[in-house]
Amino acid sequence: GFRFRVCDRRYPRSPDLVLPRYYAVIFVNGCFWHHHEGCSRATVPKSNQEYWNEKLRRNVERDKRVYSELENSGWRVFVVWECELGKEAEFRLKELVKDIVMEEHYFE
Repeated sequence: GFRFRVCDRRYPRSPDLVLPRYYAVIFVNGCFWHHHEGCSRATVPKSNQEYWNEKLRRNVERDKRVYSELENSGWRVFVVWECELGKEAEFRLKELVKDIVMEEHYFE
């Protein structure tokens, strides 16, 4: 029963889901492109490593900047990683819903 917007361009980096009632934005990040620390999917290609290291470093810096900008505007930022949507997806999504709804009373 959530009302949400998908890829809303009014916000920095167009969050994948925006839940206005809960002041929450959700980003579903690919482990490779957003360089999920400690994840086996976040490897750097062997060819042209200088380019890829710089590219992935900029992506991580941009993510931090965007998340900070949204939080400073009063939004709560949640990140779901690609690797979390495998076998553990149901658990991760239930945990995410709980985190979003449990803190709702702070924003009423």
